[in-house]
Amino acid sequence: MKSSMTLKKIMILALSLFALSAQAEIKNEQRVLGGLLARGGVKNRQPLSTSDLRGLCERGFTHAYTLYGGAHQTVECSRGTIEYRGSKDFRTPEEMNRILENIQTGLSTKEHTFVHCNNGAHASGFAAAIVLRTFCGLSADEAINYWDKTLNGYALQEPNRSNLMKRIRNYPVRTDLELNAGQKQAFGCPN
Repeated sequence: MKSSMTLKKIMILALSLFALSAQAEIKNEQRVLGGLLARGGVKNRQPLSTSDLRGLCERGFTHAYTLYGGAHQTVECSRGTIEYRGSKDFRTPEEMNRILENIQTGLSTKEHTFVHCNNGAHASGFAAAIVLRTFCGLSADEAINYWDKTLNGYALQEPNRSNLMKRIRNYPVRTDLELNAGQKQAFGCPN
């Protein structure tokens, strides 16, 4: 009797740990623009699992992007749905505009967008830097400073770092999406 209770406890613990590990795919999550955008990383450049997407959906996210391409999935939750897309060339204005337009919609609907890369540092940091340049009016230097401060210890080696900095500097910012002073304060734009 005692050994069957112990075995039962071990099985419950093992199943609990398995369930936790299945949902622990997102790492280094950071909120940007008062949570209208969040960025993070995922182990081994894997797409988000259905469980991860459902969890994001329950938190109010309606769009998620992997910055490595290939994904396309819609997942339902009790709050609605989340659409998951891949973006192979996220550094182009055409691809970034999709993300920017989702955030623009979220200003009034309170919907949230999530972008991820491998570590939640380089690619998702680029996307966040462009979002901050666009909505908060950050200069290129301020956006690069933000990117540098949020690397979480994941340094980017040359020449990749210089290339990414050049892309942030040269990105054609959409000034039509810049927030007014009150919105900038409300959504926590960096000063």
